[in-house]
Amino acid sequence: MELKSLIGALSTERLTGYRRTGRSETAEHILQRYLWNIQLCEALYPTLNLLEVTLRNTLHSALWQHTGHEDWYASFPFDQREALAIQDTVNLLKRNQKPVTPGAVVAEMSFGFWCSLFDVRYEHSQRLWPWLVGQALPHAPRHERQRKSLSRRLNRIRLLRNRVFHYEPIWHWHDLTDQHAEAVELLTWLNADMAAVLASVDRFSVIHNAGEQGAPLLPIA
Repeated sequence: MELKSLIGALSTERLTGYRRTGRSETAEHILQRYLWNIQLCEALYPTLNLLEVTLRNTLHSALWQHTGHEDWYASFPFDQREALAIQDTVNLLKRNQKPVTPGAVVAEMSFGFWCSLFDVRYEHSQRLWPWLVGQALPHAPRHERQRKSLSRRLNRIRLLRNRVFHYEPIWHWHDLTDQHAEAVELLTWLNADMAAVLASVDRFSVIHNAGEQGAPLLPIA
């Protein structure tokens, strides 16, 4: 493998995020760290995937039950930001000539939309809180059922998700183990059966514990 070819493919600017500050490192070790970052992101995918899908479908079911309408998004009194997001989703489905069904709308909404339902704005007049927690997170301990702490946790997961899905560095985050554990715990509160499914494919701890030395060291000419 030629170093010039690899750097040209990834870019010098991108590889800068994989250097350890204050250390003189070889290109081989920087690229090894880049591959470890890929492994970490890959290992987090099952957790992020199952959590996001379970969250949106759980909230969908709760809102359907609360309003009595499967298309709850068409009549629920959302704030302007969420209302616009719903309308944008409906318009997108129409432009792509896809049926505007509740299932399609729910699947198309961003993770940020679902996280926004935990904002303090929806605690006002009890539009969503506190009733939502009992329906959506039946297994959450009583002391963990506060909207504020759940919102903080979800938005922390959202930041991690966005970095993983946009191929950004996460290798240097010292609390990755805690973040992974919090995401798994939240999934358990949402759906214990799905958490058991995750356990059958979750390799994050193995990859993280192996460290960057567990990633391939490329033979660079």
